[in-house]
Amino acid sequence: STTASFNTSDQNNKSRRIYYYLAAASVVVFLGFQFFFNQNVSNQDLYNDYVGLSDLPSFVSRNDEANTLSEAQNLFEAKKYDEALTIFQSQPDDVENKSNVLIYQGIAQTELGRYKEAEDTFNSLINSDLLDAKKGYWYKALLYLKQSRVEDTKEILNRIVSENLFNKKKAQDLLSEFQ
Repeated sequence: STTASFNTSDQNNKSRRIYYYLAAASVVVFLGFQFFFNQNVSNQDLYNDYVGLSDLPSFVSRNDEANTLSEAQNLFEAKKYDEALTIFQSQPDDVENKSNVLIYQGIAQTELGRYKEAEDTFNSLINSDLLDAKKGYWYKALLYLKQSRVEDTKEILNRIVSENLFNKKKAQDLLSEFQ
């Protein structure tokens, strides 16, 4: 009679072991899925998602076909940043749309990896008395993001949100990516 009770407890132990193995395997599979599907998006990917090159204002106008700024915009859109930059940098300080010139100029510098120049350009915009001066904060945040300067990025994004500046909603969305 002891062998019969021993066999029953042996089967219970085997069943229990199988249950634990299945539970452990389930946890491993679950964690694997979590890791696979929750890969952090790279800062470069976030920059590309948020820079919004297609949303930049246009310099093209119907009445001026030979407009140098529309030429610079076309070069910029063709990713010929060096050539576009030459035109943007040659614009006089009193050019109409100066804030947009500075935005294009700063993004072109960013795309070329000229980060210090881009930061100076965005600071010029921020410190100007131009109507769109506060847009400089958004592009400066993206500049920092491209450089993986996450704490600097978050600091500017928080300022955009707290002061209700240009692209506040996008700033909130981008901040949530760092949580």
